[in-house]
Amino acid sequence: MKYEELIKKFRNFNAQRVTCRKVFCTTCGGIAYAVKSNMSAELQADIRAALLEMRVSDFINMGDWGELLRCFDPDGVDSVFEREEELIDMTDIRQLDQYLLDARRVMNHKPTYRRHLSQGVETAIKTSDESLIETVVIILGRDVLNNKRLLDLALEKSRHNDQIHRVLYNFIREDMTEVRGYVGNGRVVSGGKSKVWSCFF
Repeated sequence: MKYEELIKKFRNFNAQRVTCRKVFCTTCGGIAYAVKSNMSAELQADIRAALLEMRVSDFINMGDWGELLRCFDPDGVDSVFEREEELIDMTDIRQLDQYLLDARRVMNHKPTYRRHLSQGVETAIKTSDESLIETVVIILGRDVLNNKRLLDLALEKSRHNDQIHRVLYNFIREDMTEVRGYVGNGRVVSGGKSKVWSCFF
């Protein structure tokens, strides 16, 4: 089953109830509650089938829908990323960068991901690739303070790279006065943190 078809089925469950159209809602439970209320062996099979066909890019594009799938089949979601991990050339900076960024919320607890992150940090230091530097700082958060080489490089790059400056500001402004001068443009840009929804809705 294609994930678009699965989302359509989820929406149909919600249409049967008088609720808002949010996937998660702290007031009414949202579509997540409707899906839970209609969970069946058939729907579980549909979720598994969709995850078997899904790519990481599909999961990322799903937004909160992806978080809903994690509530019902966390191992299936892990498998989406694990399959892609096997296909990625981790010596390719762009592929490594994108995978680390996309997989950070799902795979951060996995030993393989932690190894790839270590590789990403070393590659960022070796190549001074600014996109990769930004990515690994997003993932490390305040832990970047524990890696002097990476921190020094990120601080150097932040003097002319607003994205790196923003990420450092988000995470370590209370620790380092040097990054407090960041002024945003009014847009809300994630520094790596996301909404964490409870699966016990």
